[in-house]
Amino acid sequence: MQNFAPCGLRTDVGALWENFIICERVKFNHYRGSYAKIYFWRTTSQQKIDYIEEDDGVFKAFEIKWNAKKSAAKIPEIFSKTYSVKEFKVVTPENYLEIIM
Repeated sequence: MQNFAPCGLRTDVGALWENFIICERVKFNHYRGSYAKIYFWRTTSQQKIDYIEEDDGVFKAFEIKWNAKKSAAKIPEIFSKTYSVKEFKVVTPENYLEIIM
């Protein structure tokens, strides 16, 4: 699809943003020699986490949001009860450099 409209006019901007952040995080880990396993998580009731890294049994979870006003996302309780979550971050255009640099 050749949609070159500005982000404010696109209906898929959230998906584009999520894809960009995940690609950059994978490159970041590669460059620093991290062998963290990568996962995505979703339940049948549609609770989800956009991006998860596991390193030595410890999980870092990331929720990726284009709209900073939606940055009040919380980690699903079932996930935090099931897995050892070291860190949970909501990634927005305002703070994304923290996880890719």
